[in-house]
Amino acid sequence: MKYCEKCGAKLQDNERFCSECGVECRGGCSEKLIEDDKGEVESNNVAQKRKKTLAVVIVAALVAIIGVLGYFVIYPKVMDYLEDKENQKAAQKVIRLIDSLDEKEITAESEKDLNPIKTEYDALSKQQKKLVTNYDDLKDAYKRLEEAQDQKAADSIVALIDEIDKNSLTADDTSVQAIRDKYDKLSEAQKKLVTNIDTLEEYEQPVQTKKAEEEEQEEKKTIYEGFYELWRNPIISNTNEPGSTYKPFTVAAGLETGILTGNEAYYCTGSLPVGSRNIGCSHVHGNISLKDAIAKSCNVSMMNIAFKEGADLFYQYQNLFGFGRKTGIDLPGEAETGSLIYTAKTCNDSATLAT
Repeated sequence: MKYCEKCGAKLQDNERFCSECGVECRGGCSEKLIEDDKGEVESNNVAQKRKKTLAVVIVAALVAIIGVLGYFVIYPKVMDYLEDKENQKAAQKVIRLIDSLDEKEITAESEKDLNPIKTEYDALSKQQKKLVTNYDDLKDAYKRLEEAQDQKAADSIVALIDEIDKNSLTADDTSVQAIRDKYDKLSEAQKKLVTNIDTLEEYEQPVQTKKAEEEEQEEKKTIYEGFYELWRNPIISNTNEPGSTYKPFTVAAGLETGILTGNEAYYCTGSLPVGSRNIGCSHVHGNISLKDAIAKSCNVSMMNIAFKEGADLFYQYQNLFGFGRKTGIDLPGEAETGSLIYTAKTCNDSATLAT
């Protein structure tokens, strides 16, 4: 039996190389040498194991430290970097939109161009908004938009005032007041841009004067009508159709012209068909004389007399008797009755003559 000179492993006498460490064993170690070195070899083995264990621990610690550093230091920095890139991208989009306004003229209708950009800006986060370096340009564009809209509103009032025809203004004119109402709805900034407001005030004065005069006249008229109504005499001022009281005049015209002799007699059935109408009488008088026809106010008899006289003679005597003309009585307020009287020309059918 022999032992390896290097590691002390047991070897067969015929073994040339150590099966443990592979070292060539030329002569091998003696029993005594092996025993002396055995303790040292074991001590070396323990030291080597400790070193290996320590190395593993150190490596594990380093991995843990790197992991902690990666999670708490590197990872946040990476995320901040990615977030910053995303913020820059979102901000650049809005910046380009604002820059595009340089190519456009800001008018009163530019709100449709500005509002989408403002919507994009408002959708940004607080951090992203800080990256929009030209936001003041957007605010300036909105300011110019407001100025353009103010000018447009003022120009519309200016044009309306210029269109007023001063010579055609009346007390009933509402165009001046309508313009005033529109002007009053303007903002203070817009009102300052209405350059001809003095002209509107100049036009308002004659309208107000005429209106005041008409109101005064209307008030006087109301007072006069009140006095008139208080003192009017209905007998003088009201108009009434003569009705049956005209029958004696119908007979008088016939007697005057010889159409009637005074001995005539008529037959009353209570009504008389005239054209498309059937004109009634107050009673069925039967046979009736001219005298009784007047006394009993027989309509049928009077219609027959009027037909016999004819329209020309009938209305001639109506005029001669003064119907339709004022009496000239010495009392105020006598009514006009001329429009109530027919003439031979306006009497266009027999029913009108009969009634």
